Formats: sequence, C-alpha cells, structure tokens
Amino acid sequence: WILIHEEQSKAILENTLRNYLCLTTGDIFNIIHAGSTYQFEVLDLEPENAVSILNSDLEIDILLPRQLNDKSHTVISSEQPHEVYLPKGAFNFFKFNLEESPGIEIKLSIAEGFVQFFMSTITKYPTSHTYTWSNQNFKHKADGSMVTYINDKDTNFVNDDYYFGIFSPCEDSNFT
Repeated sequence: WILIHEEQSKAILENTLRNYLCLTTGDIFNIIHAGSTYQFEVLDLEPENAVSILNSDLEIDILLPRQLNDKSHTVISSEQPHEVYLPKGAFNFFKFNLEESPGIEIKLSIAEGFVQFFMSTITKYPTSHTYTWSNQNFKHKADGSMVTYINDKDTNFVNDDYYFGIFSPCEDSNFT
C-alpha cells in the first residue's frame, strides 16, 4: 500500500517506480511531477517487508488522505462491540487477535450507510485487491446484520492476528 498526499494518477507513481530496484515497508519518497511534489509512503508489502521490483508486475493500492482515517489499526476484542462512524470515501483498519480458538464469528451491523468489508491474516491493510475474506463471505440476517464464521476447517484459518479493512464508498456510514 502506498499513501499519496495529492490526488493524481497511478501512472505518475508507476513511471517513477521504474527507477527503483526495491521497496521496503515504511519507505517515504517524493515524486516531482509537473512542478508539484507528491509524497508517497509504503504502508504494506507482500510477501515480505522488502521486495525487489525489478522486472516485476506490481499491484498498487493508493489511499488518499481522505480515505485513510489513521494508518494505525484500532485493536478490537470480542468482549464488546465496537461502534464506528466512517465518512464517505474513507477506510478504517482494525486488528483482532484470535488465540487458541476453534473459530470466530464476525457480525457486522450497519446502522446507516453501506460499507465494504475486507479481512486478511496476511495483509495488514486489506482492500478490494488484497484480502482473504470479504462481504461475499457474509450471510445476511433477518435483523439487517451480516455474519460470517471462520473456523479451523478453512485453510486460511489461523490462531493469530486478523486484519480488517472497512471502506465506505457511497455515503457516511455507522456500524458496529
């Protein structure tokens, strides 16, 4: 993931990256284009924290400042629901640790708006391009909530950290 501080095309970034041999999580670099300077930050890389980009096809997600509420994760627990307000066009990221459990139930109750949900145990900032589970894995309940179950029969199940990315594409959203 790369954070861009000005709204511009991916082409600017892709052309500039041709001059680099590798990227490391946490790298910050400037790109000068058409008299303006754009600052980029590498937030997450796969499969390692440092990757060679020489002769590579890259898949890049660009988050604009209005999409990224806070690039750190909100740590959540199973003891109490976590209420969230997410403005239109924003992402929010959460982290949940699952220890010594045969599975997990995830329930998403949307009070207002619409959200897209992405989850991974590998990618720390999951989006529509980098996720293991998404809205498609949820079943809609009669009360309007969505629920999914992940257990040890799922080949991607682990007793470790789970990362959630929630995006509000169309309107301001409130959810638990």
